[in-house]
Amino acid sequence: MPRQAAVALFCAVVAAAQAPEAFNHARKLQQDGHLADAERAYRAYLKSYGATPEVLANLGAVLVQQERFSEAIAHYKQAIVLAPKMNPLRLNLGLAYLKSGDRAGALAEFSAGLRQGPPNRQLRQLRALTLLELERFEEAAIEYAKLMPGDVSVRLGLATAYTRLGKEPEAQKALGALLDRRDSAEVEMLRGQAMFAENRFDEARAAFQLAARLNPKLETVHFHLGAIYWKQQQTAEALEEWRLELEAQPEGFQPNYTLGAALALAGRPDAEPLLRKAVALKPHSAQALYQLAKLVWQRSKSEEAVSLLERSVASQAKYREARYLLASVYQALGRKADAAREFAAVRAISERELQRTRDIFEGR
Repeated sequence: MPRQAAVALFCAVVAAAQAPEAFNHARKLQQDGHLADAERAYRAYLKSYGATPEVLANLGAVLVQQERFSEAIAHYKQAIVLAPKMNPLRLNLGLAYLKSGDRAGALAEFSAGLRQGPPNRQLRQLRALTLLELERFEEAAIEYAKLMPGDVSVRLGLATAYTRLGKEPEAQKALGALLDRRDSAEVEMLRGQAMFAENRFDEARAAFQLAARLNPKLETVHFHLGAIYWKQQQTAEALEEWRLELEAQPEGFQPNYTLGAALALAGRPDAEPLLRKAVALKPHSAQALYQLAKLVWQRSKSEEAVSLLERSVASQAKYREARYLLASVYQALGRKADAAREFAAVRAISERELQRTRDIFEGR
């Protein structure tokens, strides 16, 4: 064997031996919550040993946890090309689409996963939920019916679909004995969420309040109560509920972000620390970055606002409000070319949304 071929073979053998160790190291970082380090380790693996479905999928999961959905989606798609029959990849890709707000993309992946088989209850429930959120109630009801008899979330999903179709008797039947139960905080939470989705705020508030009495430590119950008060323009009550949620979850992103954004809207000085903590907890949250940037710009006209807004639109390219504010900030700073580019992007987003509305009205 020629010397060069022998050296190449030796390097290949060494690399093959080292690859599992590198993968396990990256996975351990991921499991321990060291997301930035895990991302670097997975990318180093890809560079040194090439792409595998498992590495691409794990890197996608790390990126989803950082709310970098576009990058995550790209990596999941690469993984599917390498392993088209690995059904969990479809589920994870669908979830990434769902978390990014792209329900149509999520529906396509959940549907593809179900067609590909084998039967998967989680995929079907996610497809049913997505159809419900897309207001395709007839199809949602069919999917939820296939999951019956199911747990509380399935029954409530089916009942919600039937209610939106005007089929109250079927909704009552789907809920069955759940309607008579008033001793479960979890059931009351789901009941409250269903009522909230239908804008039945008084009934939703009563359900959430009962849930809080049954289990004072139940997560998100005060968040939901605050959302109802906010919808009803009872600002003081909403802020109080969100403060209670923050006391229960001081390290939670949602309590810090929601209370911070609400206080910022009211011009309160205690908004900034909460929004900064929210950004620290989720550095790629487009909404948190935008809210903090808006506050910073209003208070100091600092160029920090530019950096925050650029990060926001990098995370969510179609975020019209963030792009508009970024364009306005560029303009105020005399960066005319950058401002023109962002204003053009805002117009393009608005035109697409207008066309989508027309398509809905015209039944396309």
